[in-house]
Amino acid sequence: MVTTSISAPNVDDILTDVFGTYHREDNSTSLLVERMIREYNPWVNHIDFDAHGYGIASIHYDYVDMLYYRVSDVEDPDAAVSLGTKRQWRIGEGFVEA
Repeated sequence: MVTTSISAPNVDDILTDVFGTYHREDNSTSLLVERMIREYNPWVNHIDFDAHGYGIASIHYDYVDMLYYRVSDVEDPDAAVSLGTKRQWRIGEGFVEA
């Protein structure tokens, strides 16, 4: 399980820098890239190339829980943090409803 970056530029940040116009999160290019990665890598269960944040994994004997937290503004030390999504992977089952 891989988490979003807390500080590296994401697709929306890169597009904004390259083209000089603001690209919001979940813009059409980001969504296309995410869809293509999922189509060609069916084992990818969650991907978000625009969110900044971090993950907390809880590793147990027969499963792993992953909480994906989103940071609203990485340039603001007082930015809001919220749970973006969660995933659970179980031995013999793969990803299951968390």
